[in-house]
Amino acid sequence: MQNKALVTVFIPIYNVEKYINKCLTSLINQTYKNIEILAIDDGSPDNSKKIVSEFAKKDSRVKLIEKENGGYGSAIEVGIRQTNTKYFLICDPDDWLPVDAIEKMVNIAEKDSLDLVVGDKFNVFEGTNLQKYQSTFSEDLNIRSRYVYTKKDDIQRFAFGLVSPHAKLYKTKLAVDFKFPHHVSYTDFSLFILFLTKAKRVEYINSPLAYYLIDRKGNTNTSTNPSKINDYLVGWESTMLQLPLTKGENLDEILFRMLLQLKFILGEYSRLGKVDFNGKYFNQIYSSIKKMQLYRSSIKNGTLNNTSVQSKIVNYFLLNSITSKVATKFLARKYKYNQK
Repeated sequence: MQNKALVTVFIPIYNVEKYINKCLTSLINQTYKNIEILAIDDGSPDNSKKIVSEFAKKDSRVKLIEKENGGYGSAIEVGIRQTNTKYFLICDPDDWLPVDAIEKMVNIAEKDSLDLVVGDKFNVFEGTNLQKYQSTFSEDLNIRSRYVYTKKDDIQRFAFGLVSPHAKLYKTKLAVDFKFPHHVSYTDFSLFILFLTKAKRVEYINSPLAYYLIDRKGNTNTSTNPSKINDYLVGWESTMLQLPLTKGENLDEILFRMLLQLKFILGEYSRLGKVDFNGKYFNQIYSSIKKMQLYRSSIKNGTLNNTSVQSKIVNYFLLNSITSKVATKFLARKYKYNQK
């Protein structure tokens, strides 16, 4: 007799009929069986829903949830609200999991009483099926594998790794109050950053626990649409508004990460074409950078802000009310020049 599910897997679905079969097959064949699979159809117009329904007929763990189109964040919101399991993870419908991925994550989460487990992944290239190992954390972060992190600063350093949902097992009760913007992409940033402000026990496994189809046509990461800048900024603003800044918590590392995200967005904007210093997107980025000036002292205290003299100088000018506009323009030009 099957035990009560301990893990819910969310699959946000929109126009993925070509890929969903492989994703679901990898989930129902997991060596860890006590899972629930919520395929959340976000108003998809293709045959994805029909494929999920066929799986649901054969495996009671698969459940189809239909909703009006609201975007990736709205699908994750629905998933979190409707799960009753201790943990959840997200598997995008064009991705899939190694057969023992969930077993490895659950076993270590239960053994070490964890709030969050983070693993690595394989990037898979659609045209050639080439697989390339991708570590979630760079070596300079000094995040050890198989070590339980409990100090706030150490946990917040996880924010400087890859924020995508791949190979991340979350404790459900810590995420139930999160809100995600609708009709935009890149809301996985909000989930990971906000979760790190609540997590008390976090562990990293240096093992590939997901396959990510990195170059699929229609993948948000391959988009060249200028609207992606709006999506990034909406996600950033939503995250910033939900940070527990009024509770006097030490968020030095997280706030520095939020500044880095703005610098990343500025870089993405610069790469799209001509930088308009009077345009909507530049002004929105600059306005967000100005908001970070309130937290200049915290950002200065962030340990990772002290790793590069050049970075410290740039950040100083960005966070100075007198030089901020000039520094933002300088960075935009630098990012643009580096693409030539």
